[in-house]
Parts: sequence; C-alpha cells; structure tokens
Amino acid sequence: MNGLRLSEVDFNIDYINKLITITERDTDDIVMVEVISPGFRSSMHNAKNEKAYHPMFATPDEINSDIVIPAGENAMLVGPVTLNGVITLNGTLTVV
Repeated sequence: MNGLRLSEVDFNIDYINKLITITERDTDDIVMVEVISPGFRSSMHNAKNEKAYHPMFATPDEINSDIVIPAGENAMLVGPVTLNGVITLNGTLTVV
C-alpha cells in the first residue's frame, strides 16, 4: 500500500468469497495485490480440497521478532534456532 508491503496483521483474506479487507486505509491510498500460489504458505490448499505436497521447506536459524500463534492455529518451528523475540502461544506450537 503506497509502496509499502503490509504485514499479515494489516489485512484479512477471505478465500471463499475472494475478498481482501485492509484494516486501515485512506481514500487516496494506492493498493497493489500480488498473489503467489501454490506454495507452502498458501491457504488455498484446503479451500480447493488439494493435498499440500511440499518435499522440503527451509526456515531461518535466527528469529529476531515476536511471534503470535493465534488460538485455533497450529505452528511448527524447526531448529536449531536462536530466538531473539517472544512467542505468544494461544494455539499449538510443535518444535522439531
């Protein structure tokens, strides 16, 4: 938006109705949407009733920000990893 990349907390995606809702924006804001799919982070697998097949994925060995895992969501952390932030755990976290 206006040349800046939004964080996942700045918008909501409704895959069923194909709507993107931006939480805060002004009338004159310029919004560009880039859709990347399929992919590991794509939530479209379940919406399309597809199997999510990914032979490999990579994770960073250092995390320098706070992470929130919302209630009703599952997350996986693959290590070894150095955590320089706070994990707020309302859902489920599996550490491998």
